Amino acid sequence: TFLSQIELLNRISEHDNNLVEAINQGIEDIKKLQIEIEDTIKERDAEKTVLNGKKAELDEKKAKQVKAREAVEVEERKIKADMDEILGYVAKLNTESAQYKRINDNAERKIEEYERKIVEILSGKSSSGSGTVSTGMIWPVQYKNTYISSLFGPRNLAGSTYHNGIDICIYGGTHGKNISASAAGKVITAYNSGYNGGYGLYVVIDHGNGVQTYYAHCSSVLVSTGQNVSKGQIIAKIGSTGFSTGPHLHFGVLVNGKWKNPLNYVNKPADCRINT
Repeated sequence: TFLSQIELLNRISEHDNNLVEAINQGIEDIKKLQIEIEDTIKERDAEKTVLNGKKAELDEKKAKQVKAREAVEVEERKIKADMDEILGYVAKLNTESAQYKRINDNAERKIEEYERKIVEILSGKSSSGSGTVSTGMIWPVQYKNTYISSLFGPRNLAGSTYHNGIDICIYGGTHGKNISASAAGKVITAYNSGYNGGYGLYVVIDHGNGVQTYYAHCSSVLVSTGQNVSKGQIIAKIGSTGFSTGPHLHFGVLVNGKWKNPLNYVNKPADCRINT
């Protein structure tokens, strides 16, 4: 009938209107999603710009550090050449002469100054505490017939220089012999190149409770900063780098920022002589 046809047309029209509304709503949703995507892209672009800026800043700092290190290495080479020349001259001097003593004292004072700087620099990495090592400490040169060529304390009667450790040598040949960690701990410094204020190549180990041990004038260093080492582990080889008139191990003990006599912390072997 005519009325039925009109009803059908109304329903079709209503369906079409609903469909159009749904499509329009879909279009609006897509527009909103597009805006959100565009905002996200803008945010990421902004973050990328910031990150690129930070990367450029880090690259610049890294480049400056490389240049600074290169400058230090150049300076260290100059110092080493100067020291080699001086040591060559010193070797020709009479060890009892005033000239020899004056040159030697000057070099030793420079080492003392460098040692103070080391302590300051490493203070943030060093432990503090009772000043004891729970496992005890062993002689760092595990060979027979060792001897001490220089004791801890004043270098001369006037006390113008002070030796903050002991120098250990081996009868029959010292150069290249193994240096052992006196106790377990963490390596907080390991220099495998450079003159380093007269210390040459050296290692510093923190044993906890405020105790650190120093091993200087090495010919080579076998550990790296941040490495954990065990008691007796070979950490370096004995040498004569830095200011040194011959192969030996300079062994120092620092407790809560103060130098201590190593012989109060490690037992000297029965066959070890004192030959100063």
